[in-house]
Amino acid sequence: GQSAEDYGAHALQDPIAESEANPRFEEILGLIASRVPDGQALRVLDVSCGNGAMLRRIAKAYPEAALTGVDYSSHVIDLATRAVPTAELRCGDWRETLPALASEGRSFDLIFCGEFLEHVEHPEDLIAAMEAVAAPGATMALTTPCGPWTDLMPHGQPILRGHVHAYDVLDIGRLFGAKRDALWRYLDVGVTKRGDPVGVWLIVYRADAAPETASRTLHDQAYQARKVLTERPDTVIHASLLMRDNEDTVLRCLHSLHGVVDRIVIYDTGSTDRSIELAET
Repeated sequence: GQSAEDYGAHALQDPIAESEANPRFEEILGLIASRVPDGQALRVLDVSCGNGAMLRRIAKAYPEAALTGVDYSSHVIDLATRAVPTAELRCGDWRETLPALASEGRSFDLIFCGEFLEHVEHPEDLIAAMEAVAAPGATMALTTPCGPWTDLMPHGQPILRGHVHAYDVLDIGRLFGAKRDALWRYLDVGVTKRGDPVGVWLIVYRADAAPETASRTLHDQAYQARKVLTERPDTVIHASLLMRDNEDTVLRCLHSLHGVVDRIVIYDTGSTDRSIELAET
């Protein structure tokens, strides 16, 4: 997983601009508003609040809300403090901050968790910890990416491998299908060069302490075996290139393959120009 330092260094550094420009905020706030009237006084918790952009949007929609955010990076907590000065912000791992809130007797009417579920090995544990600080009937709202997002990233941009899950519709149904008033929606973001859809899952439901509403684990062997039998396996494409003294064309060739193939193997047959040096960059 990502270290707190890496996560903080690569977080968007302008939460005010992000709060106004991120389309998923509009979509998830629309789903929240369908259950929570505008202007209602709320106790709000943002789990993995990041730079505070979503908390800022919530504060705009619900001016009387009491805002709390938790995150494990001190750098993003500093960004969130500037973005939402009125919020109570805590720095620490969710396995510590959420039980601490529960032990203090805290409860919340709206709990949001954006772009974090995919980083957690056992998401059902995170969901249970969030529900432990939810007021009866609280609105729970989550977002999580879907599809090969890295294929949409510009060539050369560093990729931090922090995700441990890529949730499909079966996974979302297993985690949230038993929840009270559960609704999930797919927000389309784009399509890769290979034609794979990329988007975000938007999930809302009402908290309910009944045991039958608990999230089911994704690590069940029977569930994983069923997925293997029913899902199309991922296609892996390798490209092999023969090269010799192609310094004028090698970069253009490699850039054209970016996002289309998974691996490129170059066989150089004796270049004496800068072809190898350029290819390695």
